[in-house]
Amino acid sequence: MIAVRGLLADVIERRGRLVEASKHRRDNVDACVGDDGKPSASAPTHMARLARNLQRQGQVAEAAPWFLRSLELLPNGRRNDTAGKTLAASYGRALCDLDRRAEGEPLCVEFIAACAGIADADLQPPVREELGLSLLELGRHADAEPHLRAAVDASLANVAANVGPLVELAALHGACLAQTRDTATAATRLDKVLATARTACGDDADVVHKLAAVRAEFGAEAGRPGR
Repeated sequence: MIAVRGLLADVIERRGRLVEASKHRRDNVDACVGDDGKPSASAPTHMARLARNLQRQGQVAEAAPWFLRSLELLPNGRRNDTAGKTLAASYGRALCDLDRRAEGEPLCVEFIAACAGIADADLQPPVREELGLSLLELGRHADAEPHLRAAVDASLANVAANVGPLVELAALHGACLAQTRDTATAATRLDKVLATARTACGDDADVVHKLAAVRAEFGAEAGRPGR
């Protein structure tokens, strides 16, 4: 049942229905704790997924303890692997959002340093997405941009199944480009994302309306071709 709920939550979440997905995430976390109060081996995974869901909803005060609990339950060997450091960076961003930057920024910095020796092409999509988000959190917009661009492109590859991530990442990527004063590229990229979403989902789809609102923030900027 845990596996089924997890898959259902994944599908619902990718369609942008975060609140609905979080109910399944919570049920899975509860199911991972036995009557004796001891968490199962899969508990860290389900706690991390719940934490990330809450973080995406902007409920960082609730997400942060779940990130921490998940990290605490990870076996020693996994805390220092790429997945463990990726999780720690997500926790770090949550702490930064809670005005605990002295605690959160070092986690992001450590993760970024761990990724420095890995070629971009060898980074798994969730890792590269977190790299972009962590760099953005630290104000390193130019460094964050290619990683956020790659995350948007990955979501575009199957837009109908990745509505939620696409809207969020496209907005962040656009804001990142705007910070580097490249509003023309931001507008062009958002035009491309919006056109792809319209083709895949139809003009009346919720994702199209959300992306159109993001695009409208850049006004009538025509952008540059070929970006």
